[in-house]
Amino acid sequence: MDRRYRNFKLATLVSALVWAGLAQAGPVTDQMLAAEAGDSWLHANGNWAAHRYSTLTQLTPANAKDLKVAWVFSPGGKADAQNTPLFHDGMVFFRAVTQLPY
Repeated sequence: MDRRYRNFKLATLVSALVWAGLAQAGPVTDQMLAAEAGDSWLHANGNWAAHRYSTLTQLTPANAKDLKVAWVFSPGGKADAQNTPLFHDGMVFFRAVTQLPY
């Protein structure tokens, strides 16, 4: 099966799950977007003030060297996912540019 077609099918499945309500995150408020980034990364810059800094404390300069890749996902397409992924309620959101299989 062609890789582009598989990616298209995967994107369609994910979209269908989101629209069906099987995979959805809670609401995001203006107050959440303005606050420092903590458990959620809701804005490409971390928050409206563009601090680009997370208040999480589990990752430190001392243990950063121990990080390892847990998983990789490529949605395909010309530009792939060349933006900042957002995270909220256990879900990762990103904008992917994919080509249709035809």
